[in-house]
Amino acid sequence: MKVAFGCDAVSTRQHNELAGNQDVWHFHLHVIPRRENDDLYGTRKATADETELRELARQLRATWPSR
Repeated sequence: MKVAFGCDAVSTRQHNELAGNQDVWHFHLHVIPRRENDDLYGTRKATADETELRELARQLRATWPSR
């Protein structure tokens, strides 16, 4: 993520069970690119449409090491 997006850091977050907004209980981990003073836990909400999400996925795949 740091290579693909040039972010300063990475945070992870996990939400479980009903109080964690899960309808079907499973392991789900968010990996979030961070920038200094990005207000992740504040009131600002990040949104992206499908086109933007596909481009971000392409950028991540492009930096993933070959297997």
